[in-house]
Amino acid sequence: ITDRDGLTNSAVVTVPGRDTTAPFLNTAGLPIEMDAGTSRTINLSDYVVTRSGRSPRLVDDSSPVAQAGLDSVVADSSTQLTLTANASFGGNSAFLIQVADGDASDSGTLTASLSLPVRIKATQNQPPTFAPTAIRVEAGGAAVTQDLRLGVRDPEGTDVSTFTYAMGSAPDTVSASLSGTVLTVSAPETTPAGSVGAIAVSVTDEQGNTVNGSIPVEVVGTTKPRIQLPAYSLKTSVNNPVSIDVASEATNPFPDTPISLEGAAISLGDATTSTSGTVVTITPKSAGTISVVYRVNDKLKDPSRVVQGTITVVVEGKPGVPANVRAQVVSGSSARITFDAPEANGSLITGYLVYDNSGRQVASCTGTACIVSDLRDGQTYAYRVSAVNANGESDKSALSNSVTIASVPGRPLDVKGKASETTIDVQWVAPSDNGSQITGYTVTATVAGGRPA
Repeated sequence: ITDRDGLTNSAVVTVPGRDTTAPFLNTAGLPIEMDAGTSRTINLSDYVVTRSGRSPRLVDDSSPVAQAGLDSVVADSSTQLTLTANASFGGNSAFLIQVADGDASDSGTLTASLSLPVRIKATQNQPPTFAPTAIRVEAGGAAVTQDLRLGVRDPEGTDVSTFTYAMGSAPDTVSASLSGTVLTVSAPETTPAGSVGAIAVSVTDEQGNTVNGSIPVEVVGTTKPRIQLPAYSLKTSVNNPVSIDVASEATNPFPDTPISLEGAAISLGDATTSTSGTVVTITPKSAGTISVVYRVNDKLKDPSRVVQGTITVVVEGKPGVPANVRAQVVSGSSARITFDAPEANGSLITGYLVYDNSGRQVASCTGTACIVSDLRDGQTYAYRVSAVNANGESDKSALSNSVTIASVPGRPLDVKGKASETTIDVQWVAPSDNGSQITGYTVTATVAGGRPA
């Protein structure tokens, strides 16, 4: 269905089956109304609908079951009942019956269990009823209000706004007040989460009838965010203490109360730490990068709101020692020295120094490969390397492998020859190999005058 404003709605129409529908209630006539302390006779056909051609009747040997408020429900016949209401009751009641749409001997008879509602109008004034609703309030959050009228019912149907509402005791951990029918409850920020007890209230009607009740109160944790911490980064040198107030750039959800450190600050490196208030002091013992872990909490002191932060300290110092130094001959007078760069220890490495095995500096470079020149043939060399930054020169590395500068062999010495009729036996003193093993000799014969033989 669509109205002239373009608003639409829909509904479902239920069409009962003609052959297989059991008896059901005719809601148009319900609830059955009667006064307290009176009796009323009803016909089943006024409140129960059956298939066409059949009529409702009580199932043989069944008995009506009355609920509170009805003293009795008596079957006068299979189609008629007499209800008797309690004289001191007022409100809603009901009774349960077993209904058939035919005789038990009829195999096509269908049955149903039906509950018929009864509204009993009180003839004597009854006290109101009060069904309290629990209150959940946030610690440090907005106050919660509850209109007590919403939980009050009067058997006589009197307007509950005319009743008198009063508040009794309340838990010490919350603040509660009653204005007219509206109860207001709040909890301080420091109130622990959980059930804190109940607030006692009473409701009195115009005839002086009073009902007492208690409203459970539960405090829930604050919805405010936890402390937000930045990533603090500091720079210092070995044995030079450095401090930082970890609250200085933290976002505190409760600005009226400073944050606090929880326990000690812990160094994950070679350093000692101390704290004073929210100031953490770190004294490094060696160069490198150190992480210091600390924990803070806010005004509520709730363990679940503890936040962990990290301070990164770059400790400047001389560089580490170059490692894996290797030497390789690259020509007849030079060698290439390579190595692995060490830790910079907080300050950029500006260069490397190369020393020979006598301790003499022989080269410098800015990368991890240096060339050493002016080497002598046949000499054996080994090298050490150090790194340099703004804080000084590192220790020298371990000695590299040895290399020898090779060249052509020297001239054979003291050559002598002894001739026979067909051969000449030549002997000499082996010369220097100049760094490379001699693999053979060439003998050349000449005749007088220097001409080849």
